[in-house]
Amino acid sequence: MVGEMRDDVSFSAAMSAADTGHLVLSTLHTTNASQSISRILEFFKADEREQIRRQIASTLRAVVCQRMVTTLDGKSTPALESSSTHRWSENSSKKPPRQIARRH
Repeated sequence: MVGEMRDDVSFSAAMSAADTGHLVLSTLHTTNASQSISRILEFFKADEREQIRRQIASTLRAVVCQRMVTTLDGKSTPALESSSTHRWSENSSKKPPRQIARRH
């Protein structure tokens, strides 16, 4: 567990662990899953971003974003958005995991 990624140092530590086969869990303050990659890239200088983008593509498996939303009865409930890098082929013998939430 890395905790919150706030800068290039914490992200680099997470990438080093992931590159050696460790499961890395971390938090990042963004409003949705797609914004997470952009936020990570902002930690680095412009000339480093393409290499970081390639590292992310080879190691990142999923991004899960959670926010609290108000229900019709005025209570709060978590809304989840997930983005996975695993592609499920039609010929795959394994079934894909159940989706938690879908964004429309």
